[in-house]
Amino acid sequence: MSRFIALALAAMALALPASAADPKFDAEACAKAVAPYLDDQTVAVLHVNLAALNVDDLLNKAAAIAKMDADALSPLRRELKTLVKALTDAGAHELYVVVSLADLPERSPFVVVPLAPPKEAKNDTRMQQLQEAFKKLAILQYVPCSELIGDNLVAGDRATVKRVLTLKPNARPELVKALAAADGDLVQLAIMPPKGAAKILESMMPTMPAEVGGGSSKVLTQGFRWAALGVDAPSLDLSMTVQASDADAAKALLELHDKVFAAIGKSLDAREMLLLYFYKLMPMLRPKVDGDRLTLKLEMKPLMTALHAKEAVAKIVEASERTKSSNNMTQLGLAAFNYLDKYGAFPPAYTADKDGKRLLSWRVHVLPFLEQDKLYKEFHLDEPWDSDHN
Repeated sequence: MSRFIALALAAMALALPASAADPKFDAEACAKAVAPYLDDQTVAVLHVNLAALNVDDLLNKAAAIAKMDADALSPLRRELKTLVKALTDAGAHELYVVVSLADLPERSPFVVVPLAPPKEAKNDTRMQQLQEAFKKLAILQYVPCSELIGDNLVAGDRATVKRVLTLKPNARPELVKALAAADGDLVQLAIMPPKGAAKILESMMPTMPAEVGGGSSKVLTQGFRWAALGVDAPSLDLSMTVQASDADAAKALLELHDKVFAAIGKSLDAREMLLLYFYKLMPMLRPKVDGDRLTLKLEMKPLMTALHAKEAVAKIVEASERTKSSNNMTQLGLAAFNYLDKYGAFPPAYTADKDGKRLLSWRVHVLPFLEQDKLYKEFHLDEPWDSDHN
């Protein structure tokens, strides 16, 4: 999974020069372009419009979100700019990342780069240019092999590329619908359940986990059709659409969403920093029912505000924890001095029996001086700390 995340981030960070034209996104054309590389195990297709993205803007914003120095991304920035030059010189204006269960988890998803037909095929050096660029880029350890298939460059693990070369495509008509619903001019991500997944999941998990309220898993297997995610440039605002089987299924999926988020909230320790802003972000991440779909718009600016608010609250909590720790140390110090007043010495690190075997630590012996006399009397002072009684 980490390899896919890195590959997807690399794909999103590719950019053409700012002066390049920004063609209107055509969902039908995109679905047609990637169709030869889809099978019944395909679960996701990521499309990146290279003309809509600026690598510097994206990485600077990513650094701001992650609260890190933008200079730390300099190596990645250099590699991506080298790659984008090779892609654009070869006539590429978009790319796809295809995720298939036929490859996971042993191998990475593969990349498809449509290339503009050369003016003179006999002088076509695009493949050589791209392969030379691939060899120079550390990030392309995730796609070590590449082949030119028609006017498309296919890159990925060697076994994956070999599989794609002999692949018999399987029609996935839901892809064009999902891409069309992905309201973003920079990135479009379509997620589709593989064929036959519903029966397998229902047999393996007929009921949902108790943590999310139980009930039949058919709310997911029969109710979910596909999901789409879109990213706009330069704002990086997100939009999400989930297609359900009908309006009732959409409502059921929203209920499942709420149960999952409630379970996540309960699983978080009350002292964890994440909990401090989880409930603030939860309403922002809750979609609304729109007929037989769930839709969500997530603007980056309010999200950043929430993250900054979390940071401020975290400092308050940290200060509070320091105060509690200081108070605890003060109480222990007073208890030790009260012990000294009564016994003429500070409590020993531990007591021992006549054979020198350790019994109980000083923490037990100061309990009476911490208003814990009742607890102190429950200990058998002549037995070690790990005895059946203690």
